[in-house]
Amino acid sequence: MSERGSSWSVSLVDALIRVGLDEEPETLIAALDWAIHSGSLDEIDVQRVFLGFPKSMSWMNDWVDGACESLPESIARTRLRLAGYDVSIQVPLGPQRIDMVINGTVALEVDGKEFHAETFEKDHLKAIDITIAGFHAMAVSANMVFANWGHFFRALELAVASHAPPSFGNSGNPAPGRSSAQQPRGRRRPWRGSS
Repeated sequence: MSERGSSWSVSLVDALIRVGLDEEPETLIAALDWAIHSGSLDEIDVQRVFLGFPKSMSWMNDWVDGACESLPESIARTRLRLAGYDVSIQVPLGPQRIDMVINGTVALEVDGKEFHAETFEKDHLKAIDITIAGFHAMAVSANMVFANWGHFFRALELAVASHAPPSFGNSGNPAPGRSSAQQPRGRRRPWRGSS
């Protein structure tokens, strides 16, 4: 069997190229996040994957992040970025980490498991710690990411809008010191098409 596979299988790199050509960006990015996080691909392999795509897809390379710890977390992150939000993942909070922080104001935990009694108190204490740190605490289940995204997304839009830093000072001019993370983002980036 060669590095590229055999007559009945293909290499992971070739499989990911096919995913990128056939599926939506969130699927490819999630697959690459997993492959890096699990140690199945290294940076050279990722570059080999992107060499199999048209240049119009190269922007996705910057969105792949092996620090992402789950499929629903990766999909949520990509959807939020495509919607124009600034998203940071695995943000330190004392000895803990927040799954993602959106526009510097909303701290989102993505729960990939069903309710477990042994983590109930810990999860609620973390939500309180997030609020004490100055974020709006939100949580979304894996099932909501896959099956009820619109409902969650509406709540997130409201949370971000109600916790956004003021955009204008007393003079009516943009407030000084507004970070680029707080600036409005563009629309969904194109990804299909020829180079």
